[in-house]
Amino acid sequence: MEIHQIFENMRDFMPLLLLAVAVDPRSQRRGYGKALVRHAFAHYAGHGKMRIGTGDTPMTVSFYESCGFVYSHRIKDYMLEHYDHPIFEDGVQLRDKVYFAKEL
Repeated sequence: MEIHQIFENMRDFMPLLLLAVAVDPRSQRRGYGKALVRHAFAHYAGHGKMRIGTGDTPMTVSFYESCGFVYSHRIKDYMLEHYDHPIFEDGVQLRDKVYFAKEL
């Protein structure tokens, strides 16, 4: 099983940003993603807000909301304008980037 996580903390330049949470598809829906997010919350407790920017699909949005993130804002057509190829998730082409935040 491979679990990948990327955290970036650039406190001098921007708020705490969770760049990605990815779990091998064969191991998804077993709580590993939430465990990674809870670990990040514990590790950065007291550091202000943690933000995540992600594609706008129901499964991704519901995952981050279930972790306690709250919708912040959206950038229309971000995925279309910043990537040189279409990106699909759960059979849906990503267009907008949505941001969520959680106070730690």
